[in-house]
Amino acid sequence: MRVGATRAISADDAYVVGLLHDVELLVLNQHFGAAYWAMLDAREDSDEPLAALEEAQLGIDHGAVAAFAGRASARGAWSD
Repeated sequence: MRVGATRAISADDAYVVGLLHDVELLVLNQHFGAAYWAMLDAREDSDEPLAALEEAQLGIDHGAVAAFAGRASARGAWSD
């Protein structure tokens, strides 16, 4: 499977990515709790992208959480 112009990933990897898509939103919710839900509620009245609101109000966005998780996974941080 081609991803973008230069990368290819296996069907298995694509399946896992689909399963884990936006799991970082759950991580932010778990860490920030009510503050995260308040930020999501405030987003309804804003045209700002979600990542910009997360960064402004929480100091981190879900893309950064996903990147961290990806790097940790690549290093085998979660392997048995």
